[in-house]
Amino acid sequence: MKFFNLLKERAAEGVKIKLSVDRFGGNDMSRTLVNDLKKNGVEFTFSRKASMQHFFYSINHRNHRKFVVVDGQEAYLGGFNIGEEYLGNPKKLGYWRDYHLRIKGEGVFEIEQQFLKDWEEDTGQHLSPQHVHTSDSNRANYQLLFSTREELEQKVIKLINCARTKLTIATPYFIPSERLMDALISAKEKGVSIDILLPDNTDAWFTKPPSYPKTEKLLSKGIQIFLYEKGFFYGKVMIIDHTVANISTANWDPRSFYLNDEASCIIYDREIIAHVEREINEDKANSRRLTKRVIDEIPKWERSLQKTPEWIYYYF
Repeated sequence: MKFFNLLKERAAEGVKIKLSVDRFGGNDMSRTLVNDLKKNGVEFTFSRKASMQHFFYSINHRNHRKFVVVDGQEAYLGGFNIGEEYLGNPKKLGYWRDYHLRIKGEGVFEIEQQFLKDWEEDTGQHLSPQHVHTSDSNRANYQLLFSTREELEQKVIKLINCARTKLTIATPYFIPSERLMDALISAKEKGVSIDILLPDNTDAWFTKPPSYPKTEKLLSKGIQIFLYEKGFFYGKVMIIDHTVANISTANWDPRSFYLNDEASCIIYDREIIAHVEREINEDKANSRRLTKRVIDEIPKWERSLQKTPEWIYYYF
């Protein structure tokens, strides 16, 4: 409510505010709350509303992007949603670990343009970006990727195939397709050292059992897997050969790769990548290694769920 009150205050001061919330991700937003925001000058829409023409697809096509654009000059992109749990308040999960980017310069135009494309799709209202061109002597080298469906998986496989010495992957949910599994195993067989960082405790228990056969197979191939213990790990990060990093909204699961709208920033700036690597190394230090013994200690009832029907973790 502090966040909503701040939006209303800024709107009253003349700031034009557009708030787009995924219809399912924002299911706690009551009609009363939405009407109050609108009454106080905040333009609001639920994104990716259900369509009777393609009902089943439309209710599963979610907008999983997380954008903030300020005055066309500054933007934010990454894993953070807006909710109490992301402040690390829930007793069950505690500390919430995530990765997010602040972007200035020319990339802001691309982010604002994509936000307005999504806004037009959801409202029918066509608007032009307000980006103000600024010179930036400290400009970093990066590429923005706004993906829907299979194009993200194809890009990730290309990044894996580019690895020659070291590959680090961090994600809260890990249910890769056979194509991604093949790419990881192929990279390992070519001599690439691979580390995968996952949460030890999760907010979506049903995503863990289907991942067990995947992680067990990768472990048998010599790939190191770390289980984050400090709280809940929610970051979505890839680092390739210390020269490329990807910070994204996308998880390693079928929903992100085949259904959601996602956003990624692929970074080629060595200084920024070194900073990301320092953070990832800290996360590894706050983790335990997945071993055969750890796998053997998984309760039988939990192991029995590893054959969960694909449609459950595909759509949920």
